[in-house]
Amino acid sequence: MARRIPIWFLLSLLLCVLPAQAAPRTPRAVPEEKASPTLKDPRDLGAFVDGFFASHRSSWGVPGAVFVAVADGKVMLARGYGQADLETGRPVDPERTVFRAASVSKVFTALATLQLAADRRLALSDDVNARLRRFKVPATFPEPVRLVHLLTHTGGFDDRWIGSTAPDGIAELDFAKALPALMPARVFPPGTVYSYSNFGVALAGAVVESVARRAFSSVVRDRILLPLGMTRSGFVLDEEMERHLATGYYTDGPEPYPVTYEYYQDAPAISFNTTGEDMGRFLLALTGEGLLGNRRVLPASCVRELLRRHYGDHPRLDGSALGFYERTVNGLRGVEHAGDVDGFSSLLFLVPEKRFGFFYAANTDDADLRDSLVHALMDRYFPRVRPSPPPPPGRILPWEIPLAGAYRHNRYARSTVEKAYMMLEDPLEVRILEDGRGELSFPAEWNQAPSRWVPLEPGLFVSEEDEGHLAFRTDGEGKATHLFLRDSYGSYEPIPRWETAPWQRRFLGTFLLLGVGALGMAGLRWRTRGRTRWYEDPTGLPPGVWGLAGLFWVLQGGFLLALWLADRNLGTLLGYGLPLWVKGLFLLPFAAGFLLGAAAWRGCRSLGGPGPLGEKGLLLLELLGGVGFYFFLNQWNLLGFWF
Repeated sequence: MARRIPIWFLLSLLLCVLPAQAAPRTPRAVPEEKASPTLKDPRDLGAFVDGFFASHRSSWGVPGAVFVAVADGKVMLARGYGQADLETGRPVDPERTVFRAASVSKVFTALATLQLAADRRLALSDDVNARLRRFKVPATFPEPVRLVHLLTHTGGFDDRWIGSTAPDGIAELDFAKALPALMPARVFPPGTVYSYSNFGVALAGAVVESVARRAFSSVVRDRILLPLGMTRSGFVLDEEMERHLATGYYTDGPEPYPVTYEYYQDAPAISFNTTGEDMGRFLLALTGEGLLGNRRVLPASCVRELLRRHYGDHPRLDGSALGFYERTVNGLRGVEHAGDVDGFSSLLFLVPEKRFGFFYAANTDDADLRDSLVHALMDRYFPRVRPSPPPPPGRILPWEIPLAGAYRHNRYARSTVEKAYMMLEDPLEVRILEDGRGELSFPAEWNQAPSRWVPLEPGLFVSEEDEGHLAFRTDGEGKATHLFLRDSYGSYEPIPRWETAPWQRRFLGTFLLLGVGALGMAGLRWRTRGRTRWYEDPTGLPPGVWGLAGLFWVLQGGFLLALWLADRNLGTLLGYGLPLWVKGLFLLPFAAGFLLGAAAWRGCRSLGGPGPLGEKGLLLLELLGGVGFYFFLNQWNLLGFWF
């Protein structure tokens, strides 16, 4: 007789077997220290970074670079690569070589502001005008511009570049004197949308100077740099720093060629200079909540305020800290700020949760390399433990239809002649596919394939490739007012199809074809009907009509050609402002207008009278082309004196 097996025994056996069978089907989260190389081993980090720069620096055309990384309260690596000066062969030394940090300057301006707030001498919620003594911000909107708006790039200022370069170092240090003339128009209500603004951060520096009643550079030196032992850094380029300054290079030619050192009217946003070793100390203080070793050098509350999120266009997208913007990589929240000026680029990147950060600077413009560096380091030392869940299937949602269209980045000049540069920029294109997914097409210069996005909820999509999000802000009618792409830099506004740069270029071609084509046809008729004196018109129109029209297009063509040559030949010199002769060029469209008006006045008197219809049609086409050309000029702020 077979013996029955107790049920409790079978259950116990099943519980022992099931984990072994199920384990292969369920991926287990492996701790990062075991799943990847550890930052606790400086040799591994050094070998990896050395290998990265060995394989990328020469191919990307970087003459020299510095890299410093900290982790768990220690400087893990400080290395120089390549040459600080190609002519002398001077190598990059992380202790001595000075690099222009460019927009990384904004972090120091934000920290100086927070220190005054910690002293209760100001508050982030303060109206900027209540703290400024030398000038005021125009009251364009009912809402005042507050300090927190300036440090999160939500002040609502227009963008401008022409005139931002200072003539010398003395003028740079007296930046508050130049800011009233440099002030751009206010185009957004404050606190409503992120739009990167050098002027806004410079304005925060002017507030620091006004409240402290000391030079801004001195406040930063005494409150931040000296306590940290950053003796080779500052907004003032002294003799010692200048002696060790790296030479900046352009690399857009067959060989790198040097850049002239420039000073800036918005110094608190862009003029900081530093070394790798000094930035290592700064990184230690930020990752240690103000401690440098066992010594307190910065208030912990200031560091926490500096690094926390203060603004976001959408809760599912990266937003802005103070002086930093957020960047999520491999599921970890990072904060960073990149910097670019002619001949230099930089990046300050931190992962506060991991107490990890690094600083990178190079003596050329290499935004793509530094981006690759971020991903290379994060993939090696902080890889994603759990795979990203697949996005939900697409579905047709009725609210998606108004989201399709063309979008332009909201950082551009709307109120000056600089708007004309947007003629060269193609828009982002959003299409809604039949299955409800969104397709985003990028400008050709991005060299990036279209991406697909799956709807999660009204106004929010998730990428099919990663966990990046695409969000829309809509008005009460469901019409899109903004597109937000992945990070705080990615704020875009919808524009009518006719306003996009490709269509505007087509309009320009059409107007030129109408006007110049009609003129050419009239000239052909003049030749075929018999040669006469230039002022006599055998086509049936009053004398001089076509001569005036011809002079109109000569002036307009000369105007556009002269502007193009000015931009090509002056380049960065336009940062000092438009020369008088360039401003004088904007008289040409008005002079041409008198010629077109005279041609119209003489020609239109005969339109109702006898004469060949062909010639009258050519005159109408000529006038249509000329008037259309003026609409084009006005669209891009080239009609009038938008300086």
